[in-house]
Order: sequence, then C-alpha cells, then structure tokens
Amino acid sequence: RIHNALLGFQEGSGNLTTKPLAGAFGYLQNATMALVGTFISATTMMANFLREASQKSVERESLMARITGMDRKGSSTAQIIGLAREVAGPSKFTTRQMEEMSATLLSFGLNVERTLPLIGKLGNAFGAGPEQLSMYANAFGQLSGGQMPDVQVLNQMGITKAALKAGGVQFKGSELVSSTEKVMVVMEQIINSKYAKVTALMSKTTEATRANIQDSMDTITFAFGDALNRGLLPFENALSGVLKQIEGSRFAEAIAKALL
Repeated sequence: RIHNALLGFQEGSGNLTTKPLAGAFGYLQNATMALVGTFISATTMMANFLREASQKSVERESLMARITGMDRKGSSTAQIIGLAREVAGPSKFTTRQMEEMSATLLSFGLNVERTLPLIGKLGNAFGAGPEQLSMYANAFGQLSGGQMPDVQVLNQMGITKAALKAGGVQFKGSELVSSTEKVMVVMEQIINSKYAKVTALMSKTTEATRANIQDSMDTITFAFGDALNRGLLPFENALSGVLKQIEGSRFAEAIAKALL
C-alpha cells in the first residue's frame, strides 16, 4: 500500500516520473524478501542442527553407559575413550567409530587396550568398512572364547596358517594344538610388524584428515547437544511424570468416549 500510495502521489505531482521510485521500491521489495528468506533458512538450519545435536548427544550418552556398564578389564571409561581417540587419530576412522568398536570388544569380554589398536591397524591396511571391522572383532572374540577363527577370516586379516606356524603355533592336521592365547600373541606380532608402516602413512592421507575434521565437528555438535539436553531435562522429567499419571488413569478412555 505504501508503494502504491507513493506511486499515486508521484503521478499526481506533475513534477517527477514514477519510474525512479518504482525501481527503488522494487529493489527494496526484493531485498526485504531476500532478507526474510535468509532469516527463515537460517532459522530452519539452526533448528535442524540443534535437533541433530540433541540426538547425537543422546546416542553418545547411551554409548558411554554401555562402555561404563561392562567389564573394562581394569581400564576406566576415560582411558577407553582416550584410546579410541588415539587409534582413530592416524586413520580413516572417526573417534565415534572406534568408541563403538570398543563397546563391541567389551561385549566379547576382550581387553580393549590390547585389541582395539590391532583392529585399527587392520582397518587401515585393508580400508575396512563397518562389516569388516565387526569381522575382526568377532575373530578376536572367538579366540577369547577358546575357538580358532575361520581360516577365510584369518586370510582376510592377512594372516596365514603358515605365518602362525612360523610364529610357533602348533597344529595337528587341521586341529589347533597350541592355546588360543598363543595364537593371539602370534597374531599381535604379525599385525604389528606387517601393518605398522601402513598406519603411519595413513595419517598423512586426505581421508585421515577428513576423519579428524569430522571428529572436531562431532565434538562441537556434542557440546551443543549436551547443553540443550541439560536444559530440556527438567521439562522432560515433568512431562514423563504427567504422562505416567495419565497412563495409569482412565483419562484417555474418558476423552475417547466423549469425542465419540
């Protein structure tokens, strides 16, 4: 209306043409719309970020509870998280991935400080994805349970029966004579000597750099999520209490009958 009124005044004045002001108001209109659009877009992005941050914080809290609640073989939760960060540092893997792997190893009753660095080296050497990492964890879990891993799995870890024999592991035909602990010791030696150079070189790759960037972004996201969830906790606790009371009453049934 302001735009039209000014144009009408302009036309009635007899002194000025309407084109300059029309053009100016057109630019102003476009700029205003662009500003509103930018504000809405920024608000939407912030809302999405906070929602994602909150969810990631919740997931990490659950992961920490899983790690803390299991037998950590004398290691503290902080030590395990620090080790996960250390193993992830020179690799293609994020700290979050190594934390998840730590929880998996603990569920097998394994010593994380012993096995996680081995899995990190194997993952670097073979460019492993989540399925392969789980396969490595399962292999170490089998050893911990007194069983010899499948030969095909060992081959995918770059470990042959001949290499195990060369390390002192004894077999009688296809049967293992040595203890599974002996197998574990020899596997450690093979992995540490065979893949140490790969791990060192991986730390200089773009993939490792991007994983480190993701770690930094995750840390920032967790900080936002933790703060947001702490602020929401009193409200969520109150809401949970109210819903529990409603759940135990016939309120919902009464409302449904009233509506029908």
